[in-house]
Amino acid sequence: MAWWYRQNTLLFADAQARAAYPALVGLSPAPGTSLDQVHPENYAAKAQAWHSAMANLEQLRTFLSSGSSFEVTRTADGQVTVDKRR
Repeated sequence: MAWWYRQNTLLFADAQARAAYPALVGLSPAPGTSLDQVHPENYAAKAQAWHSAMANLEQLRTFLSSGSSFEVTRTADGQVTVDKRR
């Protein structure tokens, strides 16, 4: 099941319902009243994307620090390419 379904699914079951269904016996009420939390898989994906972007930025900084002239172009799909001029 995709993380966003698990993130946005709430199950309401009172003590009697939890006792009647063995799969629910181990469940307990959510602590407190705050349900505004980030799903761990969503957080991990965002963190990985951030780390990847930072690695790409560092590569770009290294590339640009060579002091040459560069040509920057944007492709139709929005990608940016940076090439050294010869």
